[in-house]
Amino acid sequence: MDHLHLPSELERVERLLARAPRPEPLTALRRRVLDDVHEELRHCVLHRLRAELLREQRRASRRLAAACAAALLVAVGLSLGVMHAAGVPLKTPASAPSVADVAWQLQQLSPQISQRDSLLQATLRQVGPDAGCGDLLKNLFPDAKSHDR
Repeated sequence: MDHLHLPSELERVERLLARAPRPEPLTALRRRVLDDVHEELRHCVLHRLRAELLREQRRASRRLAAACAAALLVAVGLSLGVMHAAGVPLKTPASAPSVADVAWQLQQLSPQISQRDSLLQATLRQVGPDAGCGDLLKNLFPDAKSHDR
């Protein structure tokens, strides 16, 4: 007990006790105590490792979510830039009929037009000829026939 300042008679008693022979603990008891200590140390280390692994997984998940959000924002920005450069209006006038209404009207006027073709034509008419999307839509629907009048 080096860290305590004991009175001189207690220091003498402690020295005597330290020099006195002590019986060795029973082997079975010693083994049990050492096994318990080992198990407790292993449990503490495993607990710390699990906590660190969980923290790292959370960090990785947050980095992945941030990367996905950044990629989405870049894609939206690029899409808006392309739409703006192509002259596509971001908002249709309130008086413009919906694509579904125009497609239905086209099918009523020309029953031989398939529903798919009428939707394509209605989309093209809604976007307008100056939008530059006609080629894109025609590439998406290569077998659609043009029914311009």
